[in-house]
Amino acid sequence: MINAAVTAVTLAAAAALSSAAFSFQDSQKGQPAEGWSRITLPFRAVSIASDGNVFWVCGADEMLARSTDGGITWQVKHVRTGGDVLLAVHVLGDKIVYAAGTNGDTVWSSDGGETWTAWKAGSERVADIVFGDELHGLRRTISGPQMTSDGGKTWSSISAKTTDSAVSPFSDVLGIAAIDSTHFALLLHKPEGENIFLSTMDGGRFWTPLHLNDTYASTLFARDGKYWALGMEIANRQNRGGYGVPLVLSSVDGLDWKHGAKSTKEFEGTCTLQGCVLYDGAIVDLYGDAPRYFAVPGDGTLSPKWAMVQGHACTISSVVWCAQATAVEKPPERPEVDRPIALGAGRNLENAPPDCLICVLNAFAFDKDLLGKTQVMGGGPGEAPHEMTIPGLQAVVDVSYTIQSDGSVGEVQIYGAAKAIESHLSADIQGWLFDPPPAGTAADNQDQSRHLRLLVDCTSFPDDDEATCTAMIPPRWTR
Repeated sequence: MINAAVTAVTLAAAAALSSAAFSFQDSQKGQPAEGWSRITLPFRAVSIASDGNVFWVCGADEMLARSTDGGITWQVKHVRTGGDVLLAVHVLGDKIVYAAGTNGDTVWSSDGGETWTAWKAGSERVADIVFGDELHGLRRTISGPQMTSDGGKTWSSISAKTTDSAVSPFSDVLGIAAIDSTHFALLLHKPEGENIFLSTMDGGRFWTPLHLNDTYASTLFARDGKYWALGMEIANRQNRGGYGVPLVLSSVDGLDWKHGAKSTKEFEGTCTLQGCVLYDGAIVDLYGDAPRYFAVPGDGTLSPKWAMVQGHACTISSVVWCAQATAVEKPPERPEVDRPIALGAGRNLENAPPDCLICVLNAFAFDKDLLGKTQVMGGGPGEAPHEMTIPGLQAVVDVSYTIQSDGSVGEVQIYGAAKAIESHLSADIQGWLFDPPPAGTAADNQDQSRHLRLLVDCTSFPDDDEATCTAMIPPRWTR
């Protein structure tokens, strides 16, 4: 049992002031735009959820904002300047909204966001949190998954994760889900191995592991009284053959899983309670008897952090973007420029800097005429591998940046890169977010200077109209 001191404070007055003082509209002054509309909020947004006709966004300064008109206008419903960063927000039933984040911070509203209670349970970062009812919940921290039966005031570790030899090798937690007060499940991954489900039907006293051959779920959540797991599976695996197909599974108990609607294409983006991103501009809902498709603007804005209500979708990069989501009979065509799904706030770099909550470097286009030559390995079907020369560029780039007291990035300086590369890297790095120092410490209210080196690699094959550049942080290049 984690017996952390819990400090609770009711913030009804602060929430009321926030609600009255702030209202935000997109650049079209309340009217839906043709493409994605940038939403101006007074905080760095990190996560998004929706339920019915309501969007919720959470992020830095312990802020939560709500939209009841499809993302056109927003109100800040909770704020604590200098507070922790809320990393996950969820809705339970008609009135309960809750979120959690850095330094064990949890905030809770039982009246649809009009009044809030906030407290800390432990000091660990909470990456995600789900509740089955007002008392029973599951959260994912740095040290592992934990359960509560008192509304989140105290949390206990799940013993099966360490004591059951069939479970302990699966150290990575990919997802957590809660159906009600007794039914909880985890999706676990063994490094360089496969996945298992770990579920309980008695509130956490006994847990049962389950491995499903040839399935590689990457997402787990609860919806409509069922667990849903989505990802990829290997079909017709015979004599080490087979091929990958989209995976949709549902279960009412975590033990008996049934295949759901079949998607015509594999998922390229993250799945949420509203569906999965097929590719930029195309979303599919697989939770019914047959797929339902939706079209959103395909211009590289859509990220893995997205949600949808009737006729509207919103997504988070370093800011919030909202657009119309149109129901269509079949998936829209891929955009002419087939951009990858933006990483947005959903996936961190390998070798990310210390204390980084969100550190993303997106691939970007570059003028191929500005490239030199680079050697790569070529060879098509039936050909022996051989070196070939294609247009390319490799550069070592030095970066200096400051981390502000709320964890956001301030000034960014880049050395050793062409202006076009510099602008892409600078935009991404200014969207990074770090663990803010606890209030009252020496680092509180002080900006920190950081330095790192990036390796930028740009290549272009003969049939490409433009080059594609990627950036990475090699091991031991960050300080």
